[in-house]
Amino acid sequence: MADLTRLYDAIVAGDAKASLSVTNEALADNVTPEELVANYMVPAMDEVGKRFECEDYFVPELLLAGRP
Repeated sequence: MADLTRLYDAIVAGDAKASLSVTNEALADNVTPEELVANYMVPAMDEVGKRFECEDYFVPELLLAGRP
């Protein structure tokens, strides 16, 4: 089974290739899209938002985290 914490980490880092790879692995392992979104993607985007508010991240990091 895919290590889904890698999905969270990839989104926070803005690594689109890694997030896509982990997502595909998880879907192949029958993880539901709802679980991926609710448990990993939304929390990762929340973390990116917190870092933006604290001025640890800036607009480029915010945009990288949200790209498909």
